[in-house]
Amino acid sequence: MRYATCHPDRPHKAYGLCRSCYRKAKYHENPEPIRIQVREYRERNKEAVNQRGRERYASILRGEYIQETFKITEKEYDTKLANTPACELCHKPFDFSRILGPYWPVLDHDHETGKIRGFIHNTCNHGIGKFKEDPVLCRMAADYLIRFGPSKLL
Repeated sequence: MRYATCHPDRPHKAYGLCRSCYRKAKYHENPEPIRIQVREYRERNKEAVNQRGRERYASILRGEYIQETFKITEKEYDTKLANTPACELCHKPFDFSRILGPYWPVLDHDHETGKIRGFIHNTCNHGIGKFKEDPVLCRMAADYLIRFGPSKLL
């Protein structure tokens, strides 16, 4: 077996080059036919290409987002989620069937201190946010709802 001069650990393709270097050289000689071929492939397989792109992009972003926002690794995040079977606010189970649906788990944290509180439903997290994470305001809302309970509604 002959080996490439560009990468001695790789098999020879042509002109002393390995397969990837040969392809790059051919592309730079005349890029238009390859561009057309790639464009046609993407048009024929649009959904599969888009799905692969979304998955690749999401997995990269997910790790960066978790690290930047919560100051924990992706592995720590996944372990904590695996050990949390239900929402820590309302205690109902999570629903993983709809990404970012109302019962999707999100990691709640204090926006001022960055301290992690726990996994809660997306909807529960929005509710806390609407009350500006103020426990007094949340208590007042609870008292209001108790005062005008279901039996007292028109």
